[in-house]
Amino acid sequence: MKSLLELYQEHEGKVSDKWTLYLAEYDRLFSAYRAKPVRLFEIGIQNGGSLDIWSKYFPHAEKLIGCDINPDCAQLSYDDPRIALVIGDANTSEAEAEVLAHSERFDLIIDDGSHTSIDIVRTFSRYFSRLNDGGLYVVEDLHCSYWQEFGGGLYAPYSSVAFFKRLADVVNQQHWGVDKASTDILEGFTAAFDAPFDAAVLATVHSIEFVNSICIVRKAPKTANQLGSRFIAGTQAKAVPAIAGKHGELAISVSQSENPWTALPKGIDELWLDQKSQLEDSRSQVQVLQTKLDEQLTQLAEMELSLNLALAKQASLELESATYSASQEEHEQLNAECEQSQARLAQLEDELLEVRSSTSWRVTEPLRFLGNSALRLRRLTGVARKPLKDMGAMGVARKVVHVARTEGLPGLKRRLQPVLEQSGMSHGSTDDYSAWIQRHDVLAEAERHSMFERINAAMEPPLVSVVIPAYNPNPDWLCEAIDSVIGQSYDNWELCIADDASSDPRIRTILQNYASSNPRIKVVFRAENGHISAASNSALDIATGDWVALLDHDDLLAKHALLWVVHALAENPTAGMIYSDEDKIDASGRRQCPFFKPDWSPHLALSQAYVGHLCCIRRDLLTKVGGFTVGMEGAQDYALWLSVAAQKEPIIHVPKVLYHWRMHAGSTASHSAAKPYAHDAGRLAVQRFVENYYPQANIQMAEREDLFTYKAVFKQPQDVLISIIIPTRDRVDLLGMCIDSILGVSTWQNLEIIVIDNGSVEEESHAYFTEITRRDARVTVKRIDEPFNWSRLNNIGAELAKGDLFVFLNNDTVVIAPDWLQSLAGYAFLPDVGLVGGLLLFEDGTIQHAGVVVGMGGWADHVYRTSPNAHDPSSPFVSPVLTRNVLSVTGACTAITRAKFEELGRYDEAFIICGSDVELGLRAWKKGYYNVQCGEVKLYHYESKTRSPHVPDGDFEQSVLKYAPYQREKVDPFYNPNLSLQHCKPGLVE
Repeated sequence: MKSLLELYQEHEGKVSDKWTLYLAEYDRLFSAYRAKPVRLFEIGIQNGGSLDIWSKYFPHAEKLIGCDINPDCAQLSYDDPRIALVIGDANTSEAEAEVLAHSERFDLIIDDGSHTSIDIVRTFSRYFSRLNDGGLYVVEDLHCSYWQEFGGGLYAPYSSVAFFKRLADVVNQQHWGVDKASTDILEGFTAAFDAPFDAAVLATVHSIEFVNSICIVRKAPKTANQLGSRFIAGTQAKAVPAIAGKHGELAISVSQSENPWTALPKGIDELWLDQKSQLEDSRSQVQVLQTKLDEQLTQLAEMELSLNLALAKQASLELESATYSASQEEHEQLNAECEQSQARLAQLEDELLEVRSSTSWRVTEPLRFLGNSALRLRRLTGVARKPLKDMGAMGVARKVVHVARTEGLPGLKRRLQPVLEQSGMSHGSTDDYSAWIQRHDVLAEAERHSMFERINAAMEPPLVSVVIPAYNPNPDWLCEAIDSVIGQSYDNWELCIADDASSDPRIRTILQNYASSNPRIKVVFRAENGHISAASNSALDIATGDWVALLDHDDLLAKHALLWVVHALAENPTAGMIYSDEDKIDASGRRQCPFFKPDWSPHLALSQAYVGHLCCIRRDLLTKVGGFTVGMEGAQDYALWLSVAAQKEPIIHVPKVLYHWRMHAGSTASHSAAKPYAHDAGRLAVQRFVENYYPQANIQMAEREDLFTYKAVFKQPQDVLISIIIPTRDRVDLLGMCIDSILGVSTWQNLEIIVIDNGSVEEESHAYFTEITRRDARVTVKRIDEPFNWSRLNNIGAELAKGDLFVFLNNDTVVIAPDWLQSLAGYAFLPDVGLVGGLLLFEDGTIQHAGVVVGMGGWADHVYRTSPNAHDPSSPFVSPVLTRNVLSVTGACTAITRAKFEELGRYDEAFIICGSDVELGLRAWKKGYYNVQCGEVKLYHYESKTRSPHVPDGDFEQSVLKYAPYQREKVDPFYNPNLSLQHCKPGLVE
C-alpha cells in the first residue's frame, strides 16, 4: 500500500495543505487502521482535498466526515458516497447534530480548525466522548498555541498546549495524593471557554503524545488506564531482596495533602492570573482613592483660601474702624463745601445758556449721551462698572470721544448697547430663536443665483452622496428625512440608503416606493442586522459621489444644505471635510436649541464630538480610513470624522444651520443618557485619534463628569522644568496666597517661581521676599525699578527663566486644580499649540476667564464672563468648562514653551498695561499655531488688584493696529458670526 506521502505526491484535484512531518507521523499513527472499517471526522477541511486523500488511504473506511465554517465549502462535491460534508461551526449544537446524524462514533478525529485555543479546547470537550476506545484524537498546528493572535503564548495559562499538558496530569490522577476530581484541575478552562468536562470521559484518556505542532490523545477504557498490580519476574533479588515478595501488590497512594505544591487551589499560572486581576482591581481602587484625595486637597485649598479671605476682610474692617473718625471730620468739611456749591448754582445756571450755544457743546455730544445714562448706573451690572474701574472716569471719557470721532454717535450707541440691555435701559430679546430664524435663516433668490454662478465658475458641480443607515425608523420621520433630500435646491445628489434588516415591513415598502419613483435613490436591504456602523458601510458601498453627506434616518436637511456645502467647496477646493451648524426639532417639527460652532478646533474635538451634523467628507478619504468602524456604535460618526481629521486635510466650517436633529426618547438629541454605551465608545474614538494625531505624545483620554465629554491626561518627563513668572508690586497678602497655592497644591514639583518686583515700597513686602526665598530655594525675586510695563516685566522674567516652559501668572491668582501644570505643559508641548490658558474664576465661583473672543465688545473680552462654572449643554455655543481652541487667552495665566515664545518674538512692549496678551495669541495663530483654553486648569483670579485701573491711550491705539482683522473686519474663527459680540454670554445676533 502507498504511504500517505506518496498519495499526496500523486494527488490532483482539490487542494490539501499539510506539513511534511504530519504525513510521516500519520503513517506511523494510522497504519494500524488502514485495513479497518474506520470512521473519521476532520474539522477544518479548507479546499477539501484531504477527504479525497483519506478515502484512498483508508480503502475500507465506512464514513469520512468533514466540517468547515467557511460557507464557500458548500461548493465542494465528492464522488465517493462515504464522504459527507457539514458546513458550520463545529462548536455549535446545530453543526454537532448534523455531524452525529452521519455518524455517532468515530475511530479517528483530526482537529485542523481555527487553531485558536478556545476552539481547540471546546472541540475536545464536545467530541472526545464520541471517540471509540482505541481511537486517536489528533490536534494539528499547535504552534499557534504560542501566538497571541490565537489566544496563546509561551506561558499563557489557557493556551491549547497548556490544556493538553494539564490532560497529562489527568492521565496520572491515580498518584496525586489528594482528594481532587479530574475536572477540578480543568475548572479554569471550563470557566474561560465555557467548556464543560465529564470525569467519566476524562478517565478514558489513555495517553498524551506531543510531536512538533501535533498532540495525539489516545482513548482506552478506564480499566486499561490504571497502573494495575506489580508484576515481578525472576527469582534472584540479591541487591534488593525485599522486592521479591511484592508480586501482585497494588500501588499505594501516598497522601500529598501537606505538599504545598499540591495543596494549591489551582495551578501557578492560574493563580498569577487571579493575582493580576486583583492587582488591577487594587490599582483601580487606588486611582479612585487618589481622585478623592485630590478632591479633598482641592477642598482644603479652598478652605484655606476662604480663611485667608476672612482674615483679609477682618483686617479691612479694622482699617475702616481706624479711619472712621477721620471720615467724620471729612463729612463735616463736605457739608461746608456743599453749602458753597449751592451758592454757586445760580451762577452756573446763568452760564448754561451761553455754553449750549458754543461749538464745544456740539463736539462733546457723545459725552452727553453717556452722561444722560449716569442716573441709571446704579442698576448696571459689572459689565458697565468694569470700564470705570479699569480706566477711571477720564479714561472712559477719552475712549468715548475716540469712538465717537471714528464711528460717530451711532457707533457709540452700538458699543453701549450691551450695557443698556443689562441695566434694563434697552428692550428686545436676542434669545428668540424663532425671530432669529425669520431674520437670518433665509436665502434670497438673488444670493442663491449668485452662489450657483460662483460654483459653476470654480468647478464641475460634484455629485454628493447622501448616506442613510435605517433600522425600524418611525415611518413618517423616515419619509420626512428622504423628502428633505429630494427637496434640496442643489440637485446633483444621490441618496444611498441601507436598511439594516428592519423588522417593520412598512420600511421595506416605503424604501422600495421611493427607489422606484426616483432614479437618484438607491437602496440596499441587508440580510441580517449588523448595527449602525455596518449598515452605514453598506450604504457607502453603493455611493458613487465625490462627496458623502451623513444623514440619520429621522433627521432633516435644511433646504439649501447641499448648496451651502458645495459653495464652501468651491471656495476651498482642497477641503477634506465640511461641517455646519445645527439645531434640533421636536416631534412636531418645531426648531429649537441651535448649536453655533467654531471653525475647526482639534483640541475641542478631544473634549466633545462637537462637529456633529451636518458632516460631509470627501469619498476618497472615507476609503482611505476604511469607512465606519464596526464596534463603535453610538460614536460611529465621531470615530469616523476623527479618523478623517487625523489625515490633516483642510476642514471647513459653514456657519449656517444646515441640519435639524430630531428629538425623541431614543435619541441623544433629547437627552444625553439615551445612549450611555456611546459615551465609552466616544472615549475610545478620541484615544485612537490622539495616538494617530500626536504619536510622540503620552496622552490618555479620560472621562469628564458629564456624559459625552472627555479630557486629556498628559504624562510629562519629570525632568521638564516649568518657570512661573509673576510680576508684582507690594500686596504680598495676595502674592503670598498665590505662591502658597502653587507650592502647596501643585502635584508637579519641578518648577521655579520668578517674582518680578516692580518697585515695592512697603517693608512688609521686602520682609516677605526675604522669607519666601529663604523658605523655598525654587523662589527668586528680581527687582525692576522701572515704570510699570506689563509686557516688559514678563519679558524680563522670561530672560531670567531656566525652564523649557513659561507660565505667566498674575499675583492675584490662587491655584485650584492640583494637576494644572501637567495640563498646561501637556498642551503647550504639542507641536501645533502656541498659547495655553486656564479657566479662571471670580471669588464667588463664577467665570472670570474662559477664553478671549477678539472683537467682543468692540475690542476683545472674555466669553462667558460672570457665567456659572458649569457644563451647559443648552448653550448656543460650546460649554465654557470644556477644553477648546481660542484666538487668544488672558495674560493672567498663560503657558508657552520657551522655543515658541522666542519664535513669536515675546510680548510686544508697545502695549503698556493691557492688550499684549491678546496680540501674542493673534501672532501665534497667524504663525499656524492653535491656542488652547484648558478647562482642566482652574484658578481663582481676583483681577488686577495691584495695578492702576488707568489704560493708556497708546494701548487702545496698538489694539486698533494689531487686533486686525478680527476686531472689525472678520469674526473670531473660534466664535461664530451668528452670535452677538455685544455680550459676554453667548446669545443670538439681532
